[in-house]
Order: sequence, then C-alpha cells, then structure tokens
Amino acid sequence: MSQQQVMSPPSPFNRGEIYPTFSASYEIYRGTINNKPVFAQTCRLQSPLQTREHLSDDFMQAFSKRLESWSKCNHPNIVTLIGHTLLEDSIPTLFIPTYKNGFAHDYLLKNPSCDRLRLVSGIAKGLQYLHAIKSPIVHQDMRCQNILVDDNGEGCLTAVGTRFMFKDPLGHSVHWTAPEVLRSRENDDNDDVEMTPPSDVYSFGMTVLEIYSGRLPFHEKNSCQVLLDALNPQGNRKLKRSDYPSPPDDIWRLITKCTSEEPSQRPTMDEVIRDLTAC
Repeated sequence: MSQQQVMSPPSPFNRGEIYPTFSASYEIYRGTINNKPVFAQTCRLQSPLQTREHLSDDFMQAFSKRLESWSKCNHPNIVTLIGHTLLEDSIPTLFIPTYKNGFAHDYLLKNPSCDRLRLVSGIAKGLQYLHAIKSPIVHQDMRCQNILVDDNGEGCLTAVGTRFMFKDPLGHSVHWTAPEVLRSRENDDNDDVEMTPPSDVYSFGMTVLEIYSGRLPFHEKNSCQVLLDALNPQGNRKLKRSDYPSPPDDIWRLITKCTSEEPSQRPTMDEVIRDLTAC
C-alpha cells in the first residue's frame, strides 16, 4: 500500500491553537475543515529514526487498516473519525470532531461535581460495542486522555486501535495496561501482542479508578516500578482501598473485578454494563 492511499480529510485542514494535553506521544490542535471545527491529533515524533519508522510500508499499511476499522464504527459513544493523512514533515495525523466538554481529564477538573456514573457508563457502552461487533475491535489504550465528553456528560472513545501509532516514549500508559500485556512485550517487540478484550476491561477498570479518585492508577509508583511489579511474580500490584477512598463501595467492587490479575477472572463488558445499571 502506497503512502498516497492514506485517506485524506474532505478538504484542507486549517490549523489553529494547540489543545493542552498531558501526552508525550501526541499533540492535539484545534482547527477547521470546511469551516467546521475539528481536533487534529498528530504524532509527537521523537527522532529522525522514529520518522523513518512511521513512513515504512509496514507502518503505512497498519495505519490505514486500523483506521479503516475505526471509521466503520457507528455508535454514539465512539468518536467519529473524519479522516487521516500525513501533514507537513510527514507527520501521521487524525481528524475528529471537537467536543464542547473536551477530554475527560479537563472535564473532571472543570466539573468536580459532575455525574461520574454517567461518564463511566458512556465509556462502558462504547467499549461494549467494540467488543460485540462481528470482528471485535480492541481499543488498546483506554484512559481519560483518550475519552471525550459529549453534551450529555457521557464518555466517548477516541484513538480506537491506534496505540501502535501513538507510542508513549515515557511509558506512562503502563499504569493502565494489563499485566499480561506488559509481560508479553518484554519478549516481543510487536506492540499489538496479547491485546484482547480482557486487557481492555483491565484498562477500563483503571480508567474508572482514575475518574472517581482523580488520581493516576498506582499513583505512588513511577512507570518503571509499575512495569517491574508486572514482570515480577511476587510484585505488589494489588490496589489498596485506603489509597483510593473516593469511589463508592459498589464502584470499588467493579474496579477490583475489572483489574483482576487473571484475564479469565475479569467480567465481560456486558457484565460491566449490568453492574453499572445496578449502581
């Protein structure tokens, strides 16, 4: 697949101001396409070597294939992919609609008394949809910085299946990543290894913890410590209730089920929805 086959947005993108994010792997710009406001999510390339990697044939094929899967999604809790292309300096870029409430981490800071159950329920419905379609899609990078908030206060998933594209050079994503994924990556450079619906459920649980507590999962540890704990069979990865007093008891029980060390012990998203409905 040639680089020219990457789907372009419907008309030229007019770049505006940068949107503040906490990501070391991408930048987000406000802008317009056909005078309609959009967000542009661009890779934050770290080196010329990374630039060459992003322009390789293998990358471009994966780039188009994954985003084609996302573009076919049709659900109110999945953000629409407007288009994707290579901007100046050959930087891979995605285009998505703007949301008045912005990304979840900003929304929570600006609205500390918001309905967190509504926010989480929207995220769960989006993930349930991805896992239930004929060819299930694994989100791969579930956390607040990949969730937009709609006008009803529900979470909507963006960056669907794009973890391979927006690699995190500082390793911050390990705080949300299932332990079996972290262990498998030590033995395989393929960024997609062992990414499954149960690994999404684990990340969902950590995202719920983030939303209700306002804290990073394993906030008392740096990324290296979180990774070492996952690699060490005796590592301490059990969440302590005393470190996260904010979530109600029923939400805490859901978090602990979703973040079980054993993938087979985690609920499906259908079961998660039932639990949330009972909260």
